[in-house]
Formats: sequence, structure tokens, C-alpha cells
Amino acid sequence: MVEAFRQAVKGMIKEQLPMMVVSGTVKEVRENEIDVSRDEMPDLLDVRFQSIIDEELDSRFKIIPKVGSEVLCAIIENDVSEAYLLACSEVEKIEVKINDLIFELEGDGVRITNQGENLKSVLNEFQDEFGKLCTEVSKIVVAIGVTPDVPAITEIKNNVTVGNKNKLNKILIE
Repeated sequence: MVEAFRQAVKGMIKEQLPMMVVSGTVKEVRENEIDVSRDEMPDLLDVRFQSIIDEELDSRFKIIPKVGSEVLCAIIENDVSEAYLLACSEVEKIEVKINDLIFELEGDGVRITNQGENLKSVLNEFQDEFGKLCTEVSKIVVAIGVTPDVPAITEIKNNVTVGNKNKLNKILIE
């Protein structure tokens, strides 16, 4: 009898809560939502990343959790179809979009694009063109006076087109 009373009170309290916070484990990650498994409770399906659904927004901040990470989810007005991600123990990726500027951070590196231009591509193209310039400068022959130090120019070229490029490519991804 006491247990039945407890369950009834719990049910009434749940009905009055405007939002509940529950914990679970990420089971699956998709483009705009995740599925979360919970101990001894039904899975939460289609948990969205943000509390507000508006695909037309020009700006957003999105944290994508790793599969298997622990998460906290909010359930609005006790409707499990209105659940969204509050926090996670492990992050797979972070996306920030402000108008045309997109910043993505993941384990492989950072991707920055704006108005169709990718920062990594732009920097790599610059370094390739700088290398071509060094090659052309090293061909200069001066009739009177000191000629260019071709080995020094070649060393500078290699430092930029190979060394610097490799370092940037470890940080930036396309």
C-alpha cells in the first residue's frame, strides 16, 4: 500500500514538472539528433542538439557527443519527443555557424570556411604560389654585382612549401 502511494505521488509530481533532466548513454548520432539509452528506462529517440528547432537560423552552436558518452538530456513538459541535449562527457565535434562563417572543431583538426572559401585551401595555395616565386627569383642572373643566393632561396622555399604546409595541415582540415 505504501509503495502504491509513493508511485502515485511520484506520478503527480512528474506531471507538474515543466522540465525534467535525465541521464543516459549516446547510442546513435545522426545529423540533427541522437538516440540515448537509459538504465531500466525506454530509450530516448530523436533527442535534438538544441532546445529550439529552427533550421532557418543563420547562427548556431552545436556540440556533437561521441557514441558511448554519458549525456544529460532535458525533457520539456514531460514529453519525451521534446528532449534536447544539455551536456555530454565526451565530444566528437563542435560546430559554430554565424551567417556564412562556419567553424568546426574535431579530433583531426579545425575547419574554417566563409563564403565558400576554406582557410586550409587558401593557405596551401598561398604557400604553393610563394614556392613558385622563390623558384623564379632563384633564376635571376645579375650582369654586374652579386647574384641571388640560390641555395638560400631554395631553403626558404622548402621551409614554406613543405615544412610550414605540413604543420598547417596537421591543424587544419578541409
